[in-house]
Amino acid sequence: SYKKQAQDINQKVTNPDPNSLVQSSIWAGQISLLQGSYNDAIGHYQCALTTQQKYLLPNHPSIASTYNHLARAYYK
Repeated sequence: SYKKQAQDINQKVTNPDPNSLVQSSIWAGQISLLQGSYNDAIGHYQCALTTQQKYLLPNHPSIASTYNHLARAYYK
């Protein structure tokens, strides 16, 4: 799929910006959620969360937002 290709390209950049990787994962999760691919969405959100946890403080608002995205995907 195009979203998978875009994410693969983004991850292969020599020095990928962590924020860019997170945003790509969040958007891929949003698209998957809208398409009803809940497990895919969860995987994308988990990827975003893992990256955020490497670079941000545990109480950062972006991490809370990603947890919210995960909760919505699990709820569906």
